[in-house]
Amino acid sequence: MLHLKMHLGNTTQRLNEYLAKLNVTDSEKCVQCKTSAETVEHFLLQCPSSELCWKVVAACNSVGVNTDIESILTHGRVLDIIYKKISLDNYNG
Repeated sequence: MLHLKMHLGNTTQRLNEYLAKLNVTDSEKCVQCKTSAETVEHFLLQCPSSELCWKVVAACNSVGVNTDIESILTHGRVLDIIYKKISLDNYNG
């Protein structure tokens, strides 16, 4: 679990809200839906264009976990889904 949280920490550094504050990118908008700021919550739970969000929300619903950052980062099954998706995306791209 620590590895995943570190991995998510690295992902956070690549989200546009953070990058815009550093003037690395021109916009804090999500690269997928282009409508909301790309925050950790948006990246994992709110983006309507993200397959990862659908999987995270579905996993939360299937095991009765609240769909908030603290809950998902402390539940093993949800963490497994996030880790597999992030690892697969990094491998493929």
